[in-house]
Amino acid sequence: MFLAMTSLCGMWHTQGMAANTVTDTEDKVLTIRGVVVTSDDPPIVLPGATVIVKGTTRGVSTDSSGFFSIEAERGEVLRFQFIGYEPKEFRVTRAEANLSIALKEVPSVIDQVIVTGMSSQQKKQVAAAVGTIPAAMFENKPITQLSQALQGGTTGITVTQSSGLPGSDGASIKIRGLATLQGSNPLVLVDGFEFSLDKVDPATVESITILKDAAAASVYGAKAGNGVILVTTKRGTAGKVSVGYNGYYGVQSPLYMPDFVDAATYMEYINTAERNNGSQTDVYSPEEIEASRNGTDPLHYPNTDWVEWTMKNTTPIQEHCLQVSGGNTTARFALSAQYLKQEGMYKYMENGFTRMSVRANTTVNLSRNIYIYTDMYINKDEQKQPITNRQTILDYIYRTPPTIVAEFPRKEDQPANDDYIYYGLYKDIASPLLNLREGTQRTATTDYVSINARPTWQITEQLTLKGQVGYRLSSGVTRDYRKGYPVIDYWTGTTTASQLEMVTTTSFPHRQTYWMVGLTLDYNAFLGKEGIHKLNVFGGWNQESTDETGSSNYVENVTGISAFGKAYYSYKDKYLAEAGVRADATSLFGPGQKWGVFPSIAIGWNVINEKFMEKAKNVIDVLKVRASYGMLGNADISPYKYQNIINDDGKELVNGNPDLTWEKVAIWNVGMDVSLLNGSVDVTFDAFRKHTTDLLVSVPGTISSGFLSVYSNAGEAEVKGCEVGLGINHKFGKDVSLNFNAGYSYNKSKLLKITNGKIVSGDKVYQEGESIIEYYGYGTDGLLSQADLDLYYPIIGGYNVNSTAQKPGDVKYLDMNGDGGITADDMRPIGPTEPTDTYFANLSIQVKNADLSVQANGVGYVPVFYTNLMANPLNGDQGGVPQKWHLDYWTQERPNARLPRPLPDTGNNSLLSTFWKENGAFLRIKYIQLGYSIPWLAKKLRADNIRFYVNAQNPFTFTKVELIDPETKGTQATHPMFKVYSVGLNLKF
Repeated sequence: MFLAMTSLCGMWHTQGMAANTVTDTEDKVLTIRGVVVTSDDPPIVLPGATVIVKGTTRGVSTDSSGFFSIEAERGEVLRFQFIGYEPKEFRVTRAEANLSIALKEVPSVIDQVIVTGMSSQQKKQVAAAVGTIPAAMFENKPITQLSQALQGGTTGITVTQSSGLPGSDGASIKIRGLATLQGSNPLVLVDGFEFSLDKVDPATVESITILKDAAAASVYGAKAGNGVILVTTKRGTAGKVSVGYNGYYGVQSPLYMPDFVDAATYMEYINTAERNNGSQTDVYSPEEIEASRNGTDPLHYPNTDWVEWTMKNTTPIQEHCLQVSGGNTTARFALSAQYLKQEGMYKYMENGFTRMSVRANTTVNLSRNIYIYTDMYINKDEQKQPITNRQTILDYIYRTPPTIVAEFPRKEDQPANDDYIYYGLYKDIASPLLNLREGTQRTATTDYVSINARPTWQITEQLTLKGQVGYRLSSGVTRDYRKGYPVIDYWTGTTTASQLEMVTTTSFPHRQTYWMVGLTLDYNAFLGKEGIHKLNVFGGWNQESTDETGSSNYVENVTGISAFGKAYYSYKDKYLAEAGVRADATSLFGPGQKWGVFPSIAIGWNVINEKFMEKAKNVIDVLKVRASYGMLGNADISPYKYQNIINDDGKELVNGNPDLTWEKVAIWNVGMDVSLLNGSVDVTFDAFRKHTTDLLVSVPGTISSGFLSVYSNAGEAEVKGCEVGLGINHKFGKDVSLNFNAGYSYNKSKLLKITNGKIVSGDKVYQEGESIIEYYGYGTDGLLSQADLDLYYPIIGGYNVNSTAQKPGDVKYLDMNGDGGITADDMRPIGPTEPTDTYFANLSIQVKNADLSVQANGVGYVPVFYTNLMANPLNGDQGGVPQKWHLDYWTQERPNARLPRPLPDTGNNSLLSTFWKENGAFLRIKYIQLGYSIPWLAKKLRADNIRFYVNAQNPFTFTKVELIDPETKGTQATHPMFKVYSVGLNLKF
């Protein structure tokens, strides 16, 4: 990096010295000398490029080295152009001695180049299943984590956000469904280096590539079992320094909020629940209920709206990113700095998320054929949240009754200098307001630093040697602070509890280091007459190591070593072939089991290049069919699972399995790419099967055996699916353009084999013949009636004198095994955890300087279950408050009500069952953005572009799910996602 920065500084010094050699006077005619190159990195000179003085016939062409010299008057505009490249203009303000102009290639639809792994290929030559997501998909949107941006970008991926908590709102990503039980996260590489996707600033991203099948991902072998995401960040180009600013400010509000009943209705609900439980005495008298309803005694009979007391209606969010890039043919740079601040939704206590990051990408030509890419990244995250002895503050809000005073008024005899606040208390829950004002605030700070150096030696025109050395450090520490506070009873003045001031910091902060080193030899050649044979062969080696220290000072060390090779071949651009293999070894497995070998092959046929398709070329640009097969691996388990581990007392902690080895994923894929009317219409289709063998499974131990759970290669699974994508791009005249992209993906998983045919894990089950992971619960048939009980319908608790026996108005469970009772033996798979259908659509329209874009995402049927307080709002001593939705409950007068009879505890009615299942399908309008560019203002400010925009994120959701977000599928403790309305500015000089 020092060498890169030294060269960069040298470049500026050289430019300055060179400029001084040209006399810059007030002469009307000035001499401009320079070079025209491509915008590639490193750049390639463009001999024969045209340089003309705009509006005149004066012009020159660049020589064989790309150099030119031309005279122009101050204020005139030079126009640089070359066939197949976007023209660029430069306004003359002074004499120039070493001006660099970089032109960007505009490839035809069939010549587009995409990143396909450790190399790049023309799209027409790719036989594997690859999807691309351009930066335009997520630029200028209030995206706090880059993982959210992949939603609706291409077919074959499912993106799910499980929380809206600032700083913890990253999305999970699954590529082509779930075919493993050991994590579903794809491998993420940023500029070839393993990286956290949510640490990348979207404004710095050039493009994202998704490697979906084994042929595309095979060179990454062991870590590619769940697919690969390749992120390419922006780099500097030769030419004048470019300065850009992207920023927005917005307000956000929760998508879903509880709608609780008032205090009087709560009292009536409690009385009903107690009577249903056999109580002969009401908890609240009619007089107390009436007093609460009328508000005549708010101290004894309050009606507290805890949402109003503790949560904000809107909170601000802002992000600012400054980018500077430029350079010349010797060195180029791209620097960016980002600041993101997202405030949380709770009142009183500071909560939210802040991120600051800096990225520096540099390229330095050490000689004519040796250059080095050096990328540095520094990030600091800070998340602040209230911490309680329950799950979240939201959990308190759902549990604390409206009959509890939020804050008592100041006592008449309270001294003037005493600012003590008396809070209403509810059992051991205290109250959400007390926790926000007097409770504990946790500040979690994370630092993330990486450096990635990639020296490259262009040995010959065909042969390139590439090296890579990368290092990453991630460390985090949490700090809890709570001020001292005595809890004093308002009525008696006695201290009922007391908390001391507390400041704690994690004694063993989390720290993870990762390093890798690798070497690749790349050979490209055009063979035969007119280069009809195109060949790209590369092979290499890399090694990596991860060390991790957790909160208990437990150190993990995982190392791996790999060798790989791949070849691409095409004949006359008609017939395509790819073949690759990778061998991986990991310390996660024991002796004799460490190595895995993962081969792949793909073939393709560009039908449009056949002679019999000549007449169709006027309409069809691309018609390609392709097929592939390959193997990938998965070793996503904790270390030391292959060996027995005991603690200092001789107690066994891990039952090791010395035969533990690689989980293997075989993927078959067939597909077709069609492009019509010079790229105006694009259609892609893929069908695939993922088959996982030697499935890594944590097999539970049994009481009789005395063994703990043990990892074993004990299963087999598959995912079958298909994907269809459509793109329409069309210009109407000079001023109107339309872009439309839509996609549909279908993924259906099936567990083919598992130890003992079934493994139950809490409310999930892995069972042969079902989806790989299913919810595990009871079947139901509405609510029990007195007629059912008269006929001795099977119930929980039986018909003996039993306080837990079910009564009319309870959930009617199905006796699946026919033993005359309802027990755990009647539980069964009741729905897959993952959707089979996902879809998206993106529409973008530009009319002169105005642009409009809309994005929609959705999923087909997937079960969503109301659980805990969402299903049964009372939970005994733990508290709970019904929402208005819960008032449609069973009574003798309302036997056809939607919900079971209220009970003071969740009881048998809260069991996970089909009774609480909803269709979780939804369609969400993800973004609506309206932008406007102002050329006259840009010209006045000497800027290249000025654009203002307004954006709406998550403005509309269409679903049958009423109480929770269908995407997060949460409980009362789940932080809701946000609607965001923002205004922003794009500025480029």
